[in-house]
Amino acid sequence: MNLASAYAVNNHQDAVRFRSSVHSYNPKSRMSRELRRALGFESCHHLQEPLRILDAMCGPGKVGQLITSEALLHEVPTNLFFNDARAAALELATPDSEKRIPGNVCSVRDLYAGFFDLSVVRFGLKDIPDLAKLQAVESLHASLVPGGRLVVADLYAPASIRSDVNTIHRTKQRFSGRNESIEGELFIPTRGQWTQLLLRAGFARVSTEYFGRTVVKISDWIDQFGTDPVVALSKVRLIEQMIIAMSALDKKFNSVMRIKTSEPLNPDDGILSFESPIVILVAHKSPGVI
Repeated sequence: MNLASAYAVNNHQDAVRFRSSVHSYNPKSRMSRELRRALGFESCHHLQEPLRILDAMCGPGKVGQLITSEALLHEVPTNLFFNDARAAALELATPDSEKRIPGNVCSVRDLYAGFFDLSVVRFGLKDIPDLAKLQAVESLHASLVPGGRLVVADLYAPASIRSDVNTIHRTKQRFSGRNESIEGELFIPTRGQWTQLLLRAGFARVSTEYFGRTVVKISDWIDQFGTDPVVALSKVRLIEQMIIAMSALDKKFNSVMRIKTSEPLNPDDGILSFESPIVILVAHKSPGVI
């Protein structure tokens, strides 16, 4: 892995974005319900040994909480591990130091080759450049047992407006402190490109378990844009203006993203929301591949 790719994987969220992510997870959302279903625990009642599971690029461990809850519901024994490049994230994710795997996700294969039955990564892969994406997924593939599964839950860019979606996301990331000259340029894949990425990494087959939308209010990003409230609010307004301009120029963008505007109740309220496309995929490692 080159230096830029390693830096990008290690730093896919800066400190401001990490603090925000602690509060941004909704366990009752449609995506959370579909992610529970994609884990496949309903068919695991017969297990005698615990499933070895990895919450990869785990942040504060909210997905791990979902996994634990779903496993308890279906009485599935599990042995859950957490991976993240940030020590602070791992400490929030689990008090058990033996279940922490520090370092970027590309290093998981070195210590845990052929170890996990199931890995899950939510909203982690989109924020690293393409070369590092492939290396990260190859690492997750190598860390699975033969026949193991990887569940990916992330944003996707509709092919017809791929450029606009990526422009918005890259602008948001720059406003959050991302340095593209060091961390590399972001690129949110289309649904087809997500599938191709997983197949290129060595998975035998990939199924789309869910694709839908999640409502995004631009003002919800304000905590990610630094500690100066005036500067942060100005960044929110700039992104809102960018999206309104895109919507005016391209009716297809407006219809796909379902842009909504409203008058703010107070100066800190955002005036714009949209529906961001999300996808959940399950990638299956061949039973004959070690």
